[in-house]
Amino acid sequence: MNGEIYRQFEDNFRGSRELIIERLRIYLPFVLPLKGLYPDSSSVDLGCGRGEWLQLLTEKDVNIRGIDLDESMLQACRDLGLSAEQGDAIEALLTLPDDSQALVTAFHVVEHIQFEQLQRLVLEALRVLRPGGLLVMETPNPENIIVATRNFYLDPSHQRPIPSDLLAFLSEYYGFRRTKVLGLQESPALVAKTSPSLGEVLEGASSDYAVVAQKDAPDELLVLFDQPWAKDYGLSLRTLSDRFSESLASRLEQVAEQVARAEDQVSQSNQRAAQIEALARNAIERSEELENRISRLQPKFWIKRIRTVGKQGLRRVLVPIVLKIREYPRFYRVIISPLNDKPKLRSSLKRNIFGKPGKVHSWASKAEREAAVRQLLSSRALEVYDELAKAIESTKRSGDK
Repeated sequence: MNGEIYRQFEDNFRGSRELIIERLRIYLPFVLPLKGLYPDSSSVDLGCGRGEWLQLLTEKDVNIRGIDLDESMLQACRDLGLSAEQGDAIEALLTLPDDSQALVTAFHVVEHIQFEQLQRLVLEALRVLRPGGLLVMETPNPENIIVATRNFYLDPSHQRPIPSDLLAFLSEYYGFRRTKVLGLQESPALVAKTSPSLGEVLEGASSDYAVVAQKDAPDELLVLFDQPWAKDYGLSLRTLSDRFSESLASRLEQVAEQVARAEDQVSQSNQRAAQIEALARNAIERSEELENRISRLQPKFWIKRIRTVGKQGLRRVLVPIVLKIREYPRFYRVIISPLNDKPKLRSSLKRNIFGKPGKVHSWASKAEREAAVRQLLSSRALEVYDELAKAIESTKRSGDK
């Protein structure tokens, strides 16, 4: 890809100059303490590109120059009066004396070179840095699934993604005192979101990262950098996946609770249905019983019963009732009084059923008539009655002889 095409590619896919400068401000807390330690020391930016980093540090009065192979990129730097020259990054490092630089930076360079070149870059940077000096390497973050599987390959000059653990390991392996991994370019809204979607998990991790490696120095010098070193930067895939899992587990728990409530409601509905069914059966039984009772009130029912019982059976039923009523005149009045407005029926009932006081109807049997008579007599009269009955019975037996 020639220079003009690559510059247009950078403009289209990396972002505007203003946007890149704003993103680069995150490194200032690491870099500015170096200015106080080494005010006259120079710094070098490998693969300076359009010069956004050169511009930002020049505004901060940091002595820095850029190195890049692409002449069209260098022209953008020169147009702004920035110090930049054409050359190979590693070869430029080889020309620098030991302990001569306060800062060595390489923004989106390491993904363009072979691993052996990367090793040489880290080793040479350590050599040229002053005690406490910093090596900053920024690159696409393969922990972001979309970056690792798609966006990284938009640039045909990219070699391979480099995991942050590998880049930090190389820095420590070749002798840097400490390293700090910074996640970059994540969404602030997503950082605060506790329940990310699956899509946000796949593409929400920091799209870039940087390793800031510091050369060994006395502790009183290193303490000046402790504050930015102690901060957390970026949004990791692990954080997003943990949040997604917790959110999913919470939603599944809510679904389980809703299912349990639904099952309880179904169970309650079944119980109510059983109760309603029992009530319906009870209502049907009561309805049948009521119909049966109503049928007994119909004249046809009683006529049929009377015909079945016959006169003798009817007599056995009515006579004890009549005798009992005659024992208690109050019953007699209760039965007769409702018929006051029907004089004929009242007269017939009195005459044919109850008769007159002291009289027993002829349809009663001999024993029934005798029982009725005995009820009307006093105790003394009963004695006389029994003696007279015995005398009559004795006379009948004598006559028969």
